[in-house]
Formats: sequence, C-alpha cells, structure tokens
Amino acid sequence: PKGKSIIGYTGSIDFRLDFQLLESIIQKNQHFFFVFFGPIQLDPKYNTQLTSKNIDKILNFKNVYYGGNKSRKHLSVLIRRFSVCMIPYSIVYPLNYYCYPMKMMEYFYMGKPVISTPIAELKRFPRFVKIGESAEEGTKLINNLLANSWPDEYKEEQRKLAIQNSWERKIEAISNYVIDR
Repeated sequence: PKGKSIIGYTGSIDFRLDFQLLESIIQKNQHFFFVFFGPIQLDPKYNTQLTSKNIDKILNFKNVYYGGNKSRKHLSVLIRRFSVCMIPYSIVYPLNYYCYPMKMMEYFYMGKPVISTPIAELKRFPRFVKIGESAEEGTKLINNLLANSWPDEYKEEQRKLAIQNSWERKIEAISNYVIDR
C-alpha cells in the first residue's frame, strides 16, 4: 500500500514466533503494514491448536498481509520491498534464544535494517540488528530506523557479512573440517 512502511518477515510461521509481542506491535502500529512470507507449520510437539489460533489472530489484522510460501529465488524481490526486516522469535525456547537465524544473512545481503527479539547470537551485530524486548521498544526501534536513512556504509558491510556467511561457505568449512579429520 502507498504511504505505509512495510515491516517484513520471511521464514516459517510456527510456534517459534513471539505471538504476544507481534500482536501488540501490530495493534499499536496501524500506520505500518506487516508482511509475512513463509510456510505455516504446526508441530505436534508444541500445542498445534494454540499455535494455529495465534497465527490466525496475527494474520487477520487489517494491516497484515500473508503472502504464502515463496521460493527462495523470489526472496530478494520480496525483501527489497521491506522497509525494516524482523526476526520476532520467542526466546522462552532455548532453541530460539541460542539460534543463529540464516534469514538475518538474507536481510543483510539486501542491506536492510533488522529488528529482533533478544536472541543471543544477534547481539553480536548491534550496528545492523536492533534488539527490543517489548512492543514499546520494538515500535521505538522501527520508528527510529524509518526516521533515519540506512547508511550505505552499513549496507556494504552487511553484504560482506552475508557473503562470508553464505551456505556455500558454511558447507565448504564443514567439508574441510571433516576431510581434515
């Protein structure tokens, strides 16, 4: 929509998301448009009814668009349209708190500012990933990022980091490690 900043997320839409935080941010920021792309996944180990209910609640807001599951080749086109990218994982799960989301590198490659919940590994990137623990902090971070243009210097550094952390490089490093053993 014209005149609205797009706050975007790509990836699985599942129990790992912090639905309470998302609901609060979305409700308080009707002037933003929130976009989600990715498969909806219900894991039987994590209350599928509650997860399904939470997903429905989020996706039914008027300022939310769910674009379904897109192929990886379309990600760059989608992310390019985002004003701010988000990684709204619930850190009550150790899996999330200690994860290293590769989506961050996709966001970095496109030179986008990122907001996130306090995931331990993402705290290593304070220039590029802004951490918020509440809807108020998240809203403030989004507003600050939108009020100031994202420096070209940051975009260049982000792209370098993304290239250094590509899947190809990771696979090569693991292969070299295994071969050297």
